[in-house]
Amino acid sequence: MLMDDDNIFRWVFQGIQGALLMHPQALIECTHNDRIRNIFKELLFSELEMLASTIKYGKLKGWLNPALHYGMLRT
Repeated sequence: MLMDDDNIFRWVFQGIQGALLMHPQALIECTHNDRIRNIFKELLFSELEMLASTIKYGKLKGWLNPALHYGMLRT
């Protein structure tokens, strides 16, 4: 089975987005331990930087799906 680069990119991109959903939850749960909270905070910010870089790369390659446009149809 051949795998295209854009499919691999989408898997990595979705993985980063999934991690970005988990890190804030972990940050919220760690209210009593400052050391662990700082670890999750650093993970969150590094993941945000990675997402920004991945978005730039995806735009450069044309691999990001276009955003949906909502509104009234003009006929």
